[in-house]
Amino acid sequence: MKTPELSIIIPVYNVQKYIRRCMTSIFHQQGTNESEIIVVDDGSTDYTLPILNKIAKHHNNMQIIHQENAGVSVARNTGIAASHGKYVTFVDGDDMVGINHKAFDEYFPEPLCEELGCISYYETEHKTINKLSAIHFDDKYFINMLHTAYTTDAEIVLGGKITSNTGDSYMLKEIYKERTIRGNLPTDKQSLLLEAEIRESANFALFSRAMLDKYNLRFTPRMNLDEDILFCSLAVFYADKTATAPDVTYFYNNHPDSLSYIMSDKDNFIKYKIAYIHRFYLLLNTITKYPQYMTKELFGSLKNMFIAKYEALFDNTLSYTPNSEEQKKYHKYECQELRCKKKDCTQCQNAYKFLKRLKSEYRDLIGKNISKQK
Repeated sequence: MKTPELSIIIPVYNVQKYIRRCMTSIFHQQGTNESEIIVVDDGSTDYTLPILNKIAKHHNNMQIIHQENAGVSVARNTGIAASHGKYVTFVDGDDMVGINHKAFDEYFPEPLCEELGCISYYETEHKTINKLSAIHFDDKYFINMLHTAYTTDAEIVLGGKITSNTGDSYMLKEIYKERTIRGNLPTDKQSLLLEAEIRESANFALFSRAMLDKYNLRFTPRMNLDEDILFCSLAVFYADKTATAPDVTYFYNNHPDSLSYIMSDKDNFIKYKIAYIHRFYLLLNTITKYPQYMTKELFGSLKNMFIAKYEALFDNTLSYTPNSEEQKKYHKYECQELRCKKKDCTQCQNAYKFLKRLKSEYRDLIGKNISKQK
């Protein structure tokens, strides 16, 4: 069998309401018939699997793998293990690919606000969201991604995304306006890691299979929150070259059944806090193994980002109010870049004490959570 250029991995769990339109958008794309499509059913208990079986009868390049429920990280890893493509991409079973972002502008000419030059925020109504979900899709999503990879020799291609938040009735547009190529400079890694934090997803991107295998990069099992951000952060950190694709747009359906709606009670908040601490520990600990990136601008700014977002976590939930000591407990580790006289973070004991504290905190929270479940 000829090795496919692209493996499209789709983890699914109880998405019977969305899976038909997801698969329709994928098969609508040019080049899909030459790609390898791997759907991993993570123990669905609704009609997701029967629907997929009917679709697969009409597509010889579609493989369905059924496993007991183990979480999205394990499902994606199962898909990677079964894939053969030179490049790998991920699509969630309740999303779609190939929306025409220029048509989107016809509905929303004026954003309420814009951030970081590529993110626009719009309020809208359910009827408009549904209309956009049904029309205005092109057929070049995958081939444009592959074209960018071929012409730039990039190990990662980052595409754009339009998010439909049907629970709160708003839409976000995150579109690259031009192609940007970034390499191994600390300034490149700094911007890429910030971008990975904002993107929040391993979807709408293309990854070199050789790069994933070289660093044994997979999704972290038992980490069903923030696993996307960690995977993308490590990927852009390891990659020698990353390129953006301005002509690629993914449609992300953020609905009330999504994992994104996770801050609804104290138990879920604790799970999110555990994942957040775990993610930053793994990322920052990886960076310490590369002295050239242990700069105040890179390592220090990421440490400060963790501290600021950790404190903000408590402000973003109505179900859990901590004491000020708990909320501010990492503040003493903040990087004082302007006043620091050390050459870089390799000489900073505060940095290593901070990592040790993160590791200890993570283990302590995991232990308490396991004891609570028994």
